[in-house]
Amino acid sequence: MNADLSRVDQVVYRWSARSLLGRRGVGPVASSLPPDALDQWDQRLHELVWAAPGPPGLVFLDFDGVKVLIHKKDVPDANGREGSALAHVLVGRSLNAWHALGLSTWDGWSGEGDEVPEELPALHAGWLHAAAEQGLWALRGSVRGLSPALVGDFLATLLAEPGAALTVVDPPASPAELLCAWLDITGEPLTFATAEPGDTGRHLPRVVFLTAASGFSTHATTRTRVRLGGPREANPLRHFTFALADRYARRGYEGMTALLPAQPLATAADVEAWARRVQFEPGVLADVMDLLSRSTKGELTPVEEDVLRSGVVDEHIVEQIRRTPDGELANTLVDVQANGSATARASEHRMLGELVRRMATRPLSERARQLVPFLRFDSTTLVNELARTKPVAHGVDSWQELVAFVGLLTTFSLTDERCLGLVARATSRLQTATLVRWLHEDGGREPATCELVLRSLPGRKGSGEQRKHAREAFLLGNALANVVDVLRPQSASAAVPLFDVLVGVVFGADLGSTRIIGDVLELLPPDAPPALLHVLYTRADNARVRRLVADAAARRYFEGNGLADR
Repeated sequence: MNADLSRVDQVVYRWSARSLLGRRGVGPVASSLPPDALDQWDQRLHELVWAAPGPPGLVFLDFDGVKVLIHKKDVPDANGREGSALAHVLVGRSLNAWHALGLSTWDGWSGEGDEVPEELPALHAGWLHAAAEQGLWALRGSVRGLSPALVGDFLATLLAEPGAALTVVDPPASPAELLCAWLDITGEPLTFATAEPGDTGRHLPRVVFLTAASGFSTHATTRTRVRLGGPREANPLRHFTFALADRYARRGYEGMTALLPAQPLATAADVEAWARRVQFEPGVLADVMDLLSRSTKGELTPVEEDVLRSGVVDEHIVEQIRRTPDGELANTLVDVQANGSATARASEHRMLGELVRRMATRPLSERARQLVPFLRFDSTTLVNELARTKPVAHGVDSWQELVAFVGLLTTFSLTDERCLGLVARATSRLQTATLVRWLHEDGGREPATCELVLRSLPGRKGSGEQRKHAREAFLLGNALANVVDVLRPQSASAAVPLFDVLVGVVFGADLGSTRIIGDVLELLPPDAPPALLHVLYTRADNARVRRLVADAAARRYFEGNGLADR
């Protein structure tokens, strides 16, 4: 067959006086396959196109990597007699078991009375896959309504003998739904037939469903026949498979991905290894977050409650929390804080810490952002976790990083003292001159960050050379008058404390030098804020410096009123 993965051939079977292979009866009447290929495929498919009475059936097979999907229905023949067949077959390498189930409701299947040309076009796999995804989405919606006990029984039956041929007699639920649950829970592809008239033919798939209407043979068969829900030998996998089925009913396909087997389930040992890996104890799945969340709703079984209380989960908590998606983590925290037992709340600080670390390093998912306002953050946990983040542990490298960090702090109800301490630590590796330049260039647009930075400045130390650079940056930045004006626009008196901080940090003891203060006054612009001059005056520690500042203030006053030369 053509190895083109994008190609899917099709064949239609029904009664005719002369099929494409020249025979009377049920045979291929339309096809996209070359004649020689059609003859070869007919030898495999001819026995499989017959259907049991009732709704259409599906057959999915794998012939050395070439997949076959048959949609078939029991129909009257040309003379109106019951017991003929109408089958539409798809043949392609890119089909899989999920596609097969998703295509069960495809509107492209040939129906009774449809006129079909003998020469059919090959279909494009991508187009079929898209149709299958739509059908699978709808099927999954109904699957979650199945009884977990029934799904668990089906899983346990298949897992008891991996790879063995199994016939399910008179299934109590839709075969397509049961198969969908198997695929979603185990991730194990398998071949199947959903409505067969018997189970003694050749080329049968691994799992065959026989309905009560089939009238199937009761003669000996090499396959294992079972009735789901009926009495059978005790199955040691029952607790495990019920727990899987219960989780699937609650959380759907997405909730199973973390529990999928790490390798194909080819042997009983593989099944046993999978069960050990994803369980704390038989029937208790190794998902700490799920146990914590369900404990807040009173949904745990007694065995699960015992496991949660026993401390068995403690060694797994950190790793599981680390792997939990943002939205699920935040949602679990909301539940635990609102209704959690003492056992559940013991893990609260770990979950809060992980969420804080994520918030400090990247944007949260939309669902998590919506839930954060409903969370209570313990200040001690917050400070400890924030101290481990990059901005605090290693310092910020840019104004943008500093703004983002301050934005994170404002999310939490931390005291001013704690916020100032964290900002001081985040900027401690930066020279004061760098901070002054950042404030001058960008501070006016980020007042919250600017104010925290200014208030965190007292206590900074540096060499004389570093102080000189800070002074130069301060003066080149117009003494940060633009920033102070944004923060304290109401009056000059309100601006005094901010200028006082700046002057104290930038000048320190140098403010007593008449040479330095003279240079400062000379470099100040004509519109230097009065609040700044007031700070320079009150901070001066000798009369001569004060006179210099007073003379400069008087000169600016007269110049500002047009009296400079009088």
